[in-house]
Amino acid sequence: MTQFDGYRLLACPLCHTIHATVNIVSFNFMSPEHWSDSYSVYSLFDNRQGLRQCVTCHDFFLQSDAPYLGHLTSEQASRLVETPPAYIPPSLRHKSGDTPDTRHSWIKRFKEWWSGKPHSQPPPEDTKDTQAVDEAQSKKYPRLKSANDEDLAGILEHQEKYSVSLIQAARILYWVYLNDTYRRTAKAMTEKGQIPYSAFKPTEIQINNMRTLLALLEFADGGSRAITIAELHRELGQFDRAIDILQKVAEPCLKSETILEAARQGISAPIPILYSYQKKK
Repeated sequence: MTQFDGYRLLACPLCHTIHATVNIVSFNFMSPEHWSDSYSVYSLFDNRQGLRQCVTCHDFFLQSDAPYLGHLTSEQASRLVETPPAYIPPSLRHKSGDTPDTRHSWIKRFKEWWSGKPHSQPPPEDTKDTQAVDEAQSKKYPRLKSANDEDLAGILEHQEKYSVSLIQAARILYWVYLNDTYRRTAKAMTEKGQIPYSAFKPTEIQINNMRTLLALLEFADGGSRAITIAELHRELGQFDRAIDILQKVAEPCLKSETILEAARQGISAPIPILYSYQKKK
């Protein structure tokens, strides 16, 4: 179960702007959908590789590099942490109860809040003075924001200004992001009863990113990194190398076994990882 305890205050290591981020005390990775490249849908814990963007200087940094300045209780945070500026006007809100539309809207707001992006939230009902609201907001700590998928190419174009660890995080996110085109195709083909694997045809940009990412990860330790390295080899069509790595994983898991079986079958496409709670009975 994912649980929170107030907010942590972290400073941008570049311009020292103080940001607030939810203090997570326990979490799980449950999600309606998991894929072999680590993509997940509405995950209860999506850390986005710890890649964050400052709201002041707009540059990027790893959350692990941000100095910790203190803690706010949930009650303190209600007064001292910014509420997102965007909101749904009362005239556009549904009045007829919990319809599919309102459920979808709530899920969208929750996902955006979880990833640190601006989300739709109504302002206090008794707030009439917009200027007063803006003034109050300007005195509050901004929420820590995750880097968007659209930012990743720009980060990699200027990689000389960032650390190796940050570029590694950006390349992992970019790998997953570039696979989304295939994911959409695969879902459409699967709905028609077609086998989608042959539709996976990585572009030169994808191939270059995967090869560069492999070079960054080749000295990484740990089972989870080994699985990531094997998955990259598999998606590049290097099945024997993927099989060799996965057979040496000290503690095999469902993900490693699923990727291993795909490599043995000569499948290079990203594939869903079906956990027991996702499998149809």
